Amino acid sequence: MKIVLVEDNDAHAMLVERCIECVNPRVDVLRLRDGEGALDFLASCPSDDDVVDSKPALMLLDLRLPRVSGLEVLRELHSTGLPRSMPIVVLSSSDSTNDVEQANEFNIDGYLVKPYEFGELQQSIRALMERFELV
Repeated sequence: MKIVLVEDNDAHAMLVERCIECVNPRVDVLRLRDGEGALDFLASCPSDDDVVDSKPALMLLDLRLPRVSGLEVLRELHSTGLPRSMPIVVLSSSDSTNDVEQANEFNIDGYLVKPYEFGELQQSIRALMERFELV
């Protein structure tokens, strides 16, 4: 199993990766550092059901990314019809109603505000991984 984490902040990425490992050490994390990398990855991701094992089970997408923002990634997916081969959950430090509403316009599979305490983040990640049967 694999989760794609799109996060430019090294400290945030390390915490999320640590939480994922604590919840399920068998899950691999592929980290991408910007929205451009996320779009490249999504464009190359297989969409056939025959290759389920090679497809990541989930993408965690930050909104505030260099080059191409998380919202721009979602907008590009929506406008170009790139296949959604995995659920996409926004994982952002922003709890702005505007950000949440804009992200939800693109039919995301969830929006998780990054808590600042490790235990709280781990609980949120666990709930998310249980929801997508990654535990």
